[in-house]
Amino acid sequence: MKIINRIILTSALISGYQGYVLGQAPEKTDSIGQEEIKTQDWTSLIEEITENSENEMNAEDWQDRFSELSENPIPLNTATKEMLESIPFLSEEQIESLSYYLYRYGPLVSLSELMLVEGMDEQTLRWMKPFVRLGKPVSFPIEMPAWKNALKYGKQEIRARFGRSLQKKAGYAHASDSTLKNDSYSGDPFHIYLRYGFNYKGKIQWGLVLEKDAGEKLWNKKNKGIDYASFHFSLKDQKRIKTLIIGDYNLQFGQGLVCASSFSMGKSASGTAIEKIGTNISRHFSASESGFFRGIGATFILKPFVWQTAETKGIFGLEMTSFASIRNIDAKIAEGSFSTISTSELHRTIKESAIKDQLKLYTIGTHFSLKTNHGQFGLTGLTYGFNADFNPEPKPYNCHYFRGKQGGNGSLNYRLRYKGMLFFGEFGMDANGNTAFLSGTTLHPDSKLDISILTRNYTPKYQAYYGNSFSEGTSVQNEYGFFATCEWKIFKNWRLNAYYDLFVFPWLKYGIDKPSNGSDHAIQATWKPSFNSEFVIRFKSKTKDKNLSGESNTLLPVEKQTKDQMRIQISSKYGNWALKTVIDGNLTKTIEKETRGFSASQEVNYSPNEKPFSLSVKYALFDTDHYDNRIYSYEKDLPGTFSMTPFYGQGNRFSLLLKYKLTNAVCIQIKIGHSVYQDRQQVGTGLEQVQGNQLTDIRSLFLWKF
Repeated sequence: MKIINRIILTSALISGYQGYVLGQAPEKTDSIGQEEIKTQDWTSLIEEITENSENEMNAEDWQDRFSELSENPIPLNTATKEMLESIPFLSEEQIESLSYYLYRYGPLVSLSELMLVEGMDEQTLRWMKPFVRLGKPVSFPIEMPAWKNALKYGKQEIRARFGRSLQKKAGYAHASDSTLKNDSYSGDPFHIYLRYGFNYKGKIQWGLVLEKDAGEKLWNKKNKGIDYASFHFSLKDQKRIKTLIIGDYNLQFGQGLVCASSFSMGKSASGTAIEKIGTNISRHFSASESGFFRGIGATFILKPFVWQTAETKGIFGLEMTSFASIRNIDAKIAEGSFSTISTSELHRTIKESAIKDQLKLYTIGTHFSLKTNHGQFGLTGLTYGFNADFNPEPKPYNCHYFRGKQGGNGSLNYRLRYKGMLFFGEFGMDANGNTAFLSGTTLHPDSKLDISILTRNYTPKYQAYYGNSFSEGTSVQNEYGFFATCEWKIFKNWRLNAYYDLFVFPWLKYGIDKPSNGSDHAIQATWKPSFNSEFVIRFKSKTKDKNLSGESNTLLPVEKQTKDQMRIQISSKYGNWALKTVIDGNLTKTIEKETRGFSASQEVNYSPNEKPFSLSVKYALFDTDHYDNRIYSYEKDLPGTFSMTPFYGQGNRFSLLLKYKLTNAVCIQIKIGHSVYQDRQQVGTGLEQVQGNQLTDIRSLFLWKF
C-alpha cells in the first residue's frame, strides 16, 4: 500500500467520527442508576479487557464464566465475600470496600449507590452491571437444594459449532496418496464442537464437551471416540462442602507460584488490579486440552467465617481444598524417557497422533485457607509425577529445567489490610529447596489516584510445573522484576493509566544467549465526552535483549530490540448503532535496522431492540515491514471462539458476524472472515499453506437454551 492510502483512510475515519460524535443526540448519563436500562452486552467486556492487557486468555473459559454470572447475577445485598470474588475483574480492595459498605450501611437501595463505595470507578461499575442485582436481605445459612427442584427448574444448554477454511490447504492435497500419508492430514477440514451444560442456580452443574479440530478424524479408533472429550460434575454449598467437582477442573492458589490456571489482568493499561483472586477450584468447561486437572477436587468448610458479622477480634474461618488428578498428555516416549511435552493439542497427522496421550501425569495436593477480619493466609502443598523420565536435550539455557519423574511444591501466601492499604504475596519452594517470591501493595494516596506496586524474585533453579504467576517470561523461573501501575482520574471525564515494568533474567533464556534485562512501559489517556462516546490514546514501549541473527555452534552475541506502539481508538453509540475506529502503528529498532507497521480498522455494530437479529462488520487495512511489526486486532466471534488476528505483511481483512434468534431459546450465528494479501502468493506455511493470496474462514453456531 502506498503511504497516501494510509493518510486518506486515517483522515476519513477520524473526520467521519468527529462529525458523528459531536452530532449525536444526548443520552442518559447515569450509567449505574438507571436500572430500567437494558443490560449491556457483556461480550464487549472480553474485547475491552483483552485489548488493554498483555496476557493471553482462554476466551471460552471467560465467556462461560461471564455467561454463568449474567444468568445467575450476584445478589449484592446478600453476597458473601466469596461471591464477590467470583467477579473476576474486581480487585481485593474493591471487594473489601463493598463488603464493609454493606456491613456498615445495610442493604443497597439502588445500584447507583455503588458510586459511594470507596475504590469504585465508573468503568468497574459499568463492567459489573450485567452480573449483579440488589436482592432482598436474608440470613447466611447454607441451603441444600432439593434434587427434584433442581432437575425440574435447572437450566440446560446445547451448543454446536462447525467451521472450516474454504481454500484447500497443503495437508489435504495428498491425503489419498498412500506414499505421502505421513505428510498429510488424516481427517476432513471441518472443525466440529459440541457442548451440553446443566446449571441449577450455580449449586448443581454438569457438562460435556466434545471437539475435533480441522484435519483430525471424527472418530479416533485408538481412543474409541472423538479426539477430545471433557466432562465435569459440580456441587456447591452442600453443608460443609463448599465446592465438589468430579471430572475436569481448574485450580488457583495464592498468586500462582505453585499452581494457577485462571485469568490475571497482568500488565494492563486499564485499571490497577494486579493480584490474582478468585475461587480455589472451578470447573473446566472448555475445549482447551491443556492446563487443567482431571479427577476429583473439593473445598471443605472446616470453620465458617462471615466477614459482615465479624465484630470481635479473634474470629476466623478455615477452609481446606484437596485434589487428586490423573491426566494423559502428549509426548514421545523413547526408552522410558521424554524430552518435550507437546502443547499443540492437534492430532491431524500420523506423527501427531502417535504421541497422543502417551504420557501420564499424576497430581495430588492440599491447600488450607485461614480467613480473619484483617486478612487471609494460605498454605499449599502438592506433588506430581510422570510415568517416564523427563530428560530434555542439554542446552546452556535449560540446564536448570526440571528433570526426572517426580516433583513438588509448597507455598505460603498472604493478603493483609492496614489503614486502607492492601498487602499481598506468596513465598514458594520446590522439592529441591529452590525458592520464588512475589509481593505487592495497593494504596490510595488520594481519592482520585490508585497505585499498585509488585516485586518478584524467581530464582533460575525454581521449578513449578503448574506455576502461572505475574512475569515477563513464560514460566515462574529465572526472573527478577519490579512493576508499578497507577490510575489517575484527572477530571470528571478524563482518566490516565500508566505502568512501568523493569525485569532481569539472571540466567540464559531460549533465544537469548546471556543473562539479560529489559523494560516495558505504557501510558493511556481516556476521555469520555458522554456516556456513549469514548476516545482512547495509548503509547507502549518495550526493550528486550535478543540474539543477533546468524548460525553458530557457539553462543551468539546479543542485541537490544525496542518496539514502540501507538494506538488511537474512538468509540461511539447512537441508538441501535455502535461504531469503533482503531488506528495502530509501531516502530521496531535494533542495531541493524528499523522496521514499521501500520493498521487501521473500522467496526460497525447494529443491534435493533425489537428485531431478532444483530450484526457486526469490520474492515481493516494493514502494512507491516517485518514479522516483528505484526499488529494484533481483536475481532468479534462466536461464543467460545477467540479471534485476535495478527496482521503481518500487506493486505486487508473483512469480517462479518451475524446473530439471529429463531425463538427466545434458539439462536444461530454465522462468522465469515476473509483476508487478502498483496505481498505474497502463498498464505501460511507447511501443511497449513494455501496457494494464492486469499484466505477465507467460515463457521456457524447453533445455541439452544431450555
